[in-house]
This record gives sequence, C-alpha cells and structure tokens, in this order.
Amino acid sequence: MMGRSPSRQSSRRTPGKGAPSTPGGSGVIILDEEALKGDLSVCRGDCMRKAEAMKSSFYESNQALLRRRLLRANQVEREVSEMDQRRKVEIQRRTTSARTLHTTPA
Repeated sequence: MMGRSPSRQSSRRTPGKGAPSTPGGSGVIILDEEALKGDLSVCRGDCMRKAEAMKSSFYESNQALLRRRLLRANQVEREVSEMDQRRKVEIQRRTTSARTLHTTPA
C-alpha cells in the first residue's frame, strides 16, 4: 500500500488476529477455569485493573446496599417493639379499668 509505513501496516487489525496491543495477540479477554471461579489475576492486559475497579465499585455499592438494609431492618424492629410496648400498655390500662369497674359497688 502506498503512503503507509511497514510499522503502520503491521499495527492494523486483520481478521483472525487479535488486537496487536495485547500480549499474545488476543483482542478478547481470555479467562481460564480459575478466572471463572473468581480469580481475576489470570486476565491479560488492562483487564486486571478494570476488573479490580469494577470489583471495588461493586463492593462499595454492595456495602451501601447492605448498610441501608440493616438500618431499615433496625428501624422496622424498633417500630415493632414500640407497637408491642404500646399494645401491652393499652392491655394493662384496659385490664385495670375493667377491674376498677368490676370491683366498684354499683
């Protein structure tokens, strides 16, 4: 081809060959069985950094979600406890009132 240097030609992608920038000539992220089991260290190239960033951001959002769920669960538990306490007080008040009415001479 005219106008292209040999180094420029060799850096083009060709069908059947991966991106030349990655070691091994693979343009796709290659994972082995260990990677599928959760060991991300076997990724090639920038995959490791991207995976760690995604893992970190997922971890942070997951932590935030768990924190919100825990706060909500604690709030619900507090509300249930307060309602139970109010119910007990109301039962005691009615029982006392009924005893008073029952024991007072008419």
